[in-house]
Amino acid sequence: MLGITFRQLQVFVEAVDVGSFRACAERLGVTQVSISDHIRSLERQVGRPLFERRRGATASLTEDGRLAYRHAVTLLAGIDSFVEVFSSAHEERPRRRLIIAAPNYVSFRLAQVFAEFGSRHPQWQVEIEPTDDEPATETIARGKADLGFILALEGAAPPGSALIWRERLGLYAGRDHPLARRRRVSPAELSTHPFIYLPKKYPLRDVIEALLAKTGIVGNPIALQTDSAVLARRTMMQGKAIGCLFASTMKTDIEQGDLVELPLSKEALTVEVRLVASQGTLARRAAQALIELAEQSRGANFDLG
Repeated sequence: MLGITFRQLQVFVEAVDVGSFRACAERLGVTQVSISDHIRSLERQVGRPLFERRRGATASLTEDGRLAYRHAVTLLAGIDSFVEVFSSAHEERPRRRLIIAAPNYVSFRLAQVFAEFGSRHPQWQVEIEPTDDEPATETIARGKADLGFILALEGAAPPGSALIWRERLGLYAGRDHPLARRRRVSPAELSTHPFIYLPKKYPLRDVIEALLAKTGIVGNPIALQTDSAVLARRTMMQGKAIGCLFASTMKTDIEQGDLVELPLSKEALTVEVRLVASQGTLARRAAQALIELAEQSRGANFDLG
């Protein structure tokens, strides 16, 4: 037992926090073999398995592993306190990376929340990983992020995800579009008019198509596929096509009279913004803190709908 080292405890706690040996290796900048060696050496020292290993599955803590983790966290905190006492008062303590995968639109909407989160939790170095061309769930599965935000239809969200807020979308067209002056527009009518879509490589394209289909808008011609907001707006202003866009981004265009929102005869178009997390303890703690902050923000000035 006397052979247990600080490094073994550090590797053990990090592996639990980030959720896998692979993610731990990437976080510490070493090989996965090195991580496994440290863990096995620690297990030999305590005389009990700390992880349950199954072929093809992520290792999970045993009951002894959970007990060891609690004690290891306490020991490492004591070492951190020791170092802090004898370190220079001006020496900056290292922070733990927290990588959050999110589509650019969600990052834009949550900019104030992320800033407030960083202010309240200085122990984490928050890094935002754009995921416009890959679902955050895949980024997390590859070990490239701890948390992630996804856009999903109601009832189609992955298990274990947490609802943060619902985002409204609208159907927009130029003032000269044939449907622009209608008091009500049916899904059947909309299905005959050209739409603007994102390219197929973007996950949001699938979400919007599914949302339109759920509303009854199907089979419509495609006027343009682009990820350029400028080109999409210009095409809509010319009255050539309809765009399904986030309502919060269209306020200025509506106020200036450049575009109009088509009055859909059915219920409002909405998608859910959801938070997903890796299996690591660190990610779960950060996710809970973010959820609490997002809930508080609804009563503050963060404008989360």
